[in-house]
Amino acid sequence: MSARPTPAFLETIRAYYRSRQGNQILLTGNIWDIYQHPDDADRYINLIELLTGFLRDKMIVIIFDITKGIQFHQESEFEQFLDFYSRFGTARSTDQERRRWLVQQMRESMVYPLLGLSLLREFSKVVRTYRFHENNDFALFKNKPFCFIIRYAETVLPPIPLDKLSETDRQKVTLVRDWFSDRDFTESSDLCLLISDTNAEINQKIKDLPHLMSETVPYPDLEERKRYIRLLSRDYKEDVRMKETQTALAQMTAGLRLQGIEDVFLEAAHLRNQIDREAVINKVNQVLTRQIGDHIEILKPGHTLKDVLGNKLLKEKLKHLKARLKSFDPLIVPSGILVSGPNGVGKTFIFVALAAESGRIPVILKNLRSKWFGETDAIFEKINHVLRALGNVLIMVDEADTAFGGRGEQSHETEQRLFGNVLKMMSDTDNHGKIVWILLTARPDKLEPDFKRPGRCGLHIPVFDPEGQDRTEFIDFVLKKAKIDLKDFSESERLVLEQITRNYSGADFNEMASELKALTRLSSTPLAPSHVLDFIQDWRPADISQKRRLQTLQAMCHCSYKSLLPQEFKDFTPDMLEQEIKLLS
Repeated sequence: MSARPTPAFLETIRAYYRSRQGNQILLTGNIWDIYQHPDDADRYINLIELLTGFLRDKMIVIIFDITKGIQFHQESEFEQFLDFYSRFGTARSTDQERRRWLVQQMRESMVYPLLGLSLLREFSKVVRTYRFHENNDFALFKNKPFCFIIRYAETVLPPIPLDKLSETDRQKVTLVRDWFSDRDFTESSDLCLLISDTNAEINQKIKDLPHLMSETVPYPDLEERKRYIRLLSRDYKEDVRMKETQTALAQMTAGLRLQGIEDVFLEAAHLRNQIDREAVINKVNQVLTRQIGDHIEILKPGHTLKDVLGNKLLKEKLKHLKARLKSFDPLIVPSGILVSGPNGVGKTFIFVALAAESGRIPVILKNLRSKWFGETDAIFEKINHVLRALGNVLIMVDEADTAFGGRGEQSHETEQRLFGNVLKMMSDTDNHGKIVWILLTARPDKLEPDFKRPGRCGLHIPVFDPEGQDRTEFIDFVLKKAKIDLKDFSESERLVLEQITRNYSGADFNEMASELKALTRLSSTPLAPSHVLDFIQDWRPADISQKRRLQTLQAMCHCSYKSLLPQEFKDFTPDMLEQEIKLLS
């Protein structure tokens, strides 16, 4: 079987190490997945197996974690090290005492992480000191440096500020800082790999060290997912029927680990179901929730722009925008869109429809904030990994003024960092054409200005209440829900209807339709226009007309196209607009 190409993140580690830039590397990202074996295309292994297979012929691999303590990857190398340390170690006075002491210390390192870290530093120091000693006849320690792999690094180097750490945790962070700053160690051939879910979960004092590099293990790309799906399709061909092609399935499973894709097949095999689009999206949401918590949801739009009534001018703009989104060309795809308009106008409905037609994966972000120190940063970092893996995402943030408004000098440090992370992601040129943000809000004036500028959400598209023929078509559609036809109304009755409902929002109309539908069902005869008008004159929706007027004016202030402005506002000057906003605020 021919050897497979080395994963890119391992090549990066090798280049960084060989160039002597540093010998400390923090591995984050997709660290819990399975990876194709270098020598067997049909075999998949975990990260530790991949790393040890990559390193074992060149280095002495020692793995440390708080569940197992210190373990040499190869038992034979451990036995040789016991002999080496019994001769050259600094502890105790005789060879046998040093040997017994070391075995005992390694056993206790499972209980005392500080001891484990101290031993790793001791191992490196002793071998460096006696590597070329005249009495050193251990060829292994002349030719092979150490590679220390510290798993669950966040548990031994937590992200809490130094002055708030427990005494033991402070000692661990200080020990590692001292070890990683030791010039003898940084100039040695030894290597230390820290493994953690996210960069944010590692203590800042460690991340600030000059020789520490951070490398992200990426989620599987399209080709890798295709390759694994071909293998699963072969293994499960007797138990699983696939409605989608393997390529389509690979596209739909963007953002999943390979183990998540295997879950899709396992569930289908267990239930004797076929794998179709709906089943995959449901499973993707389940798996993503397991992977990163309840912070991301992939939408399943049930409607398109054809289902959006009225708004003809807006729909024309959206057709043009759809073509831009489907191009995936970073030169013409906007990095973000600010969508404003009064409550109940249908902003979310319209832009979910756009998402359904844009060829992109519509995603909702939620629950981004945490009360625990550092967890908000970790949450966002995990989400960032997934969004980059999805690659053709349309991120929808409803009530964006609540999510990203009100930053100031008094804002909590966590809030400041969340804003900073989102702004950085919006501006990242690597994401342009791939990740598009849609911020929806009725109060764009309350949204932080940094989010609204060009290069982020610089394209401003307002949604207004329908007017003219658009409004007539919308009212007709709403009444037909209650089996009432606008054609049955006389001209005067239509004028009364339009006058009474002049301040109604789309949501008000839908609520009215529900009431009329109930009356129709309970009545023995169809509702006549006079009965409809009697009901409407009696029925009072929530009176928020002044609030909606203010929201409409704010949407006018955030409009990239003059053609989208309502007719009644065409002649508004900026001074008139500002004056009325002040009056209503």
